[in-house]
Amino acid sequence: MLVSEAAGRPIMAVPRLIIKQVMLLAAAMLPITVLAAPPDNSKVNWTMDCAIYHGDKGNGDTAAGRYLGAPNYQDPKVQASFTDEQAFKDIKEGLQKDGRMKMKSFAGELTDLDIRELVQYIRSFQKGK
Repeated sequence: MLVSEAAGRPIMAVPRLIIKQVMLLAAAMLPITVLAAPPDNSKVNWTMDCAIYHGDKGNGDTAAGRYLGAPNYQDPKVQASFTDEQAFKDIKEGLQKDGRMKMKSFAGELTDLDIRELVQYIRSFQKGK
């Protein structure tokens, strides 16, 4: 058996020690990676809060959506009719039209990041993109 003069260990043990240290370092960094990139919850939020009105695919073709006049987010003209900033504001603050509440505020339920991700999810419904 060959022995490393520097460490007094078998030569094969040195690479295993390095691999073990690298794995421990990677495991220690895992929580940092998880904290740095929170999961995108837009589909879950859409399903729980929006789909009953806007439909699973964003076309607004539900009983509640037809009653409230929910827009068809698959239509490029509808998508072009509002900015991301306006959609963010409407989701956060709610939406009223002619003195009637069309959509409640989600300020107390969704974080700003959740709302931004939801806006991007809405944009994903557009046909032809």
